[in-house]
Order: sequence, then structure tokens, then C-alpha cells
Amino acid sequence: MGVVINVLRSGCARAGVAAALAISTILSARDALALRPDLTIKELHHTAWGPRQGAPLGGAFGLAQTSDGYLWVVGPSGLFRFDGISFERVELPRDPKLFSLGVYSIFVPRGGGLWVGFLFGGAAFLKDGRWQVYTEEDGLPRASAAHFAETRDGALWVITSAGLVRFDGSHWTAVGSGMGLPSMAPYPFLFVDGQGTLWAGGRDSLFLLREGEQRFRNQPVAVRGPWLGGAMAESSDGTVWLDTGTELVSVAQNPPRVAPVSSSFGKAAPVFDHDDTLWVSTIDSVRRVAHPQRLSLGTIVRSDALVDRYTDTDGLSARTASASLVDREGNVWVGTSHGLDRFSEPSLEAPLQSADNLRALTRPGEVGLARSGASGALWVTNSVDALLRFRDGKLSEPVLTQPITCLLRAPDGTVWMGGSSGFWHEQQGRLESLPPLKSLTVTQALALGKSGDLWASIPPAGVFRLKNGAWKPSGDIVALPRGSPITIVRDRRDRLWFSYPGGKVAVLDGEQVRVYGAADGLQIGNVWANHPGRVDLWLGGEFGLARFDGDRFHAVRSAPELRLDWITGIVETAGGDLWLNGRMGIVHLAVSELAHSRVDPSYPVRGETLGAFDGIVGAVYLRPLPSAIEAGDGKIWFSTSGGFYGIDGCTTGHLHRCTFAR
Repeated sequence: MGVVINVLRSGCARAGVAAALAISTILSARDALALRPDLTIKELHHTAWGPRQGAPLGGAFGLAQTSDGYLWVVGPSGLFRFDGISFERVELPRDPKLFSLGVYSIFVPRGGGLWVGFLFGGAAFLKDGRWQVYTEEDGLPRASAAHFAETRDGALWVITSAGLVRFDGSHWTAVGSGMGLPSMAPYPFLFVDGQGTLWAGGRDSLFLLREGEQRFRNQPVAVRGPWLGGAMAESSDGTVWLDTGTELVSVAQNPPRVAPVSSSFGKAAPVFDHDDTLWVSTIDSVRRVAHPQRLSLGTIVRSDALVDRYTDTDGLSARTASASLVDREGNVWVGTSHGLDRFSEPSLEAPLQSADNLRALTRPGEVGLARSGASGALWVTNSVDALLRFRDGKLSEPVLTQPITCLLRAPDGTVWMGGSSGFWHEQQGRLESLPPLKSLTVTQALALGKSGDLWASIPPAGVFRLKNGAWKPSGDIVALPRGSPITIVRDRRDRLWFSYPGGKVAVLDGEQVRVYGAADGLQIGNVWANHPGRVDLWLGGEFGLARFDGDRFHAVRSAPELRLDWITGIVETAGGDLWLNGRMGIVHLAVSELAHSRVDPSYPVRGETLGAFDGIVGAVYLRPLPSAIEAGDGKIWFSTSGGFYGIDGCTTGHLHRCTFAR
């Protein structure tokens, strides 16, 4: 019987509330998604963790995911638990019968818990905070525990450099030679397929034990040895593949798999993602076979001939990939000799990742956007020297080579542009210049009044109205506050809202002006965004989000981990969800959260976020505003100082690509 040892929880004890909070916020659980095979690896979203990001020194050669969602990493530095944000060392059991605490393999059985195998013999099982250690006294040979596997009858197997052993729940028994399995050293491996067949191999041989049989059979393989390694994987259509380290070959065709296999992910093991793309870790890269089902049984594929690859020069945390895992959400994780990498479906469309688009917009600057037509096209400015059209994923050549700092699409579908050198009006594809404004320095905000007059905020000169071909200071409205508004927005009742530095707003209704401030509940600092919603009017500011119910403003409280500050763009979807662009990145607030906040103003809303890990470059800024718009096709676009990004507004509840949910 193994020795039971309590885990030394110096690192893990801190995980508790803080880790659960981080996991639920940063890494939300959702339905499994595939990584589209029509995208190359370089087109997927990639995140890397090296030593500077807290990854263990020496990287990872084994990965596993437990039922609580944590990712477990083994490598030269030991055993670590990863919650998507930080790596925590887990103390290994201190048992005098263990010759070394050098971890060699890792495995999660169907019943939960975690097995680790040790380099110089022995294994240990972690569950409910306690280690149970097994050594020679329990039947394990004094040899490296290379791979674990669990067959459908619940039997646990491990292959070591000294042979195959089986666990009966309390004791290990050497069974390899008695079941016709020769030594597979120095690099033995195990695998269980969807039919319950146990595969064992190494050196230059492959054997299988079918469910109910007592002896292994030799499986001929048309790949010469000696193999540089060995590992196996099975696709959802039941094709079983062998990776010899240099070549891939399909060795069996089973019926379609209905349940995941239960084998440990060994060194450089191949994996199938949720779209049946085969991922291969090699000594110099990560590579993929996009449609392996199109290859006939027995086809040999050389790993170095796979052109879809990702290397350290592309951003992989190290040149050598050592382990792979597909998590419950379909992300592919790769352990390297220097860290940990994640590949996921891109959450955002990022046009400036295209070399052609970068050539069109050579100086991204501070990007501003406006809707152009009903097809999903956009107007794009870099605020420096270029105004372009974006349609069907491509940027046009510059339509106007002027420093445009504000774009406005009016309710009547016309588009207005202002900068530091003039104003323009676009209608039916034609650009026309407007009368010059003598006081023009830079255009901060534009709005079109109900009567068709154009309003412009020109810092520091103030606000002007273009009426009958002439610019009128303060629009000839004496009651308007002096100064240059940050935003000017026309609401659904055709009122104009002006937000001023200092946190106050003025509403122009006909010729009447009303000013709101802190006494009216508006306490979010300078207002950077104003969005007339279907029920409420939403304001985003330096210190938060507020809604206006027609009489007073109400601050929207948020959970501690969700910072709603420096909000410069707001879009409300047809379903009532809010999308925000702020200091934290892109934030999605579900209509149910907002409804709860209306009923109980003290309720802290929770939401989803997209940020640097999702590929967003740059930050929000003073202009052009707003930094979030809805295109004619319903896609929502966000602009930053480093680019612009689009997302389907119907995407809710599953923005993030990790599945570490508690």
C-alpha cells in the first residue's frame, strides 16, 4: 500500500479566492470550438509564456488538465499548476523511498486526481490535497515511468524503461513479458484508442492488446527504425496515427470515436484538435496536417515536409516543442524547452495584421472609424495623413491625404470628416469640402443637428455651428457653456449632448440648454463616450459607466476584477448587450447583467474582456472619438492607437479561449 503524504501547500494555498476570481474573469468556460483548418498556424491567435511571464525554467515536457480546469505542467523545474495568469509550484511528496523527485510524466485519470511518474522510479497520485506514493515496495520497478494509460475497464497501466506494469487499486504488477510484450526501452510509450485497445511501442516496434484479450499482438509498421521517439493519437473518425519522431503514419481505422481517449500526453505527442487537424511537435517547430482524413490508411508523412509550421522566429517560446494538449475549449497548448504556448481561434478580426493593409496604411497613428454604407464597409483614418475605405477585409488606397481627426456618420447616412486643415462631406461616394473655419486647429467632435446644421468642437476655440454656409461661435446659443466639448452626440429625441472637461454635460433641446453634473448623479469624470440606447442613454467616462434614465444619472458598478474606466466607445446591440472600449480593452456586458444593475444599483456587473492576450495592440486615446462603432452588417469595430479590430456583435458568453473554470 502506498504512503500517504499531505501536500505542502505554500504556493497553492494562496490560489483560493484570488485564483478562482482570476479564472472566472480572465478565462471563461464555454462550448468547445474548433481551430479552423482553413487558417494557417500563423493566422491563429498565439500567446506565449516564458520565464519573464512566470513560466518554469526549462519549460514543459508534460501537460495535463484536471477536472477543476487547471492546467498542470511538468518540466525540469518540477510540477506547476497554471490558472491562465500565474504558475504556482506544487510541492512533490518527500518520501525517502523515492530515489529522485525528478518528474518524468503526468496523467489525469477519468475518476479525477493527478498521477506523476518519476525519472528514477516510482509514481505518486495527488487527490484532495494529499499525495499517495508508490515505489518498489508496491510493485513498481526502479525505472523511469514514461507513459500512463487507462483502459475502459478502469485498469491503470504505466510503461517504464523496465517494462509494462498494471495497477489494481493498491498494488502494481509487472505484466509485460507475461503478456507477450518485449522491452520497448529507451523510449517506450502507451496509448488507448476509442475501442479500448491498448497500444504499446518503442524503438522500432508497435504492439496492441485488444479489449478482452490477454496477449499483445505485433502490429507491422512500414516505418524503419530506430525511431527517435514514439507517440500516438486518434482522430474523431477513428483513425489511429503513430508519430515516430520523424514520420507520421496511420496504422489503424476504428469506428468513429465517441469518447476521448485516456492516455498521458508524452514528450512531443501528436494531438488532434476539435476540428480533426493533427498537430505535431518537433525538435524545431510546431506543425499541422490540416485534413489528415483525406490520406489513405498507411500513408507515411514526413514531419519536416509539413509546410504549415510555427517556429521560434514566429513567436514560439522556444525552438523545440516538447508536449501538446488540447483543452476542453479546443485551444491547443504546446510545452517547449523555454515555456508554454497557446493557440486559439482568433476572437477578433485585425485587418492590420495583413501585409497588404499595412502597406495601404503605412502610418497607423490613432485610428478613427465610421460606417460606410450598409454592407459592412468602413471609413478609416490614421489621424495623420490618410483617409481610406475598408471593404471585404481590404483597405483601399488613400481617398484623402489629410489629417482627419474626427469621422461622423449622421442619422441620414451622410458621412462628415474634420481635421486640422478643413472639413469634408461624403454623400453617394463623392467628397465635397465645406466652408473653412478660421479658428480651426484640430477637430475634436462633430454632430449633425435635426435641421441639418453641422456642429464642430475645435479646441481651444470652442464649439461652432455651420449654418447657412457660415460658422457661428457657440452656434449662436448664448446659454451653451463656453469651452470645447470632448464629444457632441445627437440622441433619439434629436437633442444634442455636449460633454465638457470637468465632468459636466449640456443638453441642447431646440434653443433650450440644461446642464448636468455631480448633483444629478453624474460622477464618472470627463465623459469620453455617449451612446443613445434603446432604453437608456449611456455615458462612458474616465472613472466609469453611467446610464441616464431621463431624469438622473446612475453609475454602473462593476466587479473588482472588471475595471470600467477610460471608456471612449460604447455600442448597444439589438439585444441590449453593451460593448465598451476602454483602458481594460474591449468589454462585453450582457443585457442580463445590465438589467440586474437597473433593479439593484449596488449590484456589481460582470463581463467578458478582450485585451493584449487576444492580440489588441495600442490603447484608447483622446481622439478620434468614438472608438467603437457598429457597421452596416452588425459587426462591431473598435479602434486603438495601434489598429482597429472587429467582432461579431452576436458573440456572447465565450470570448476567451481558455477553459480554466472552477
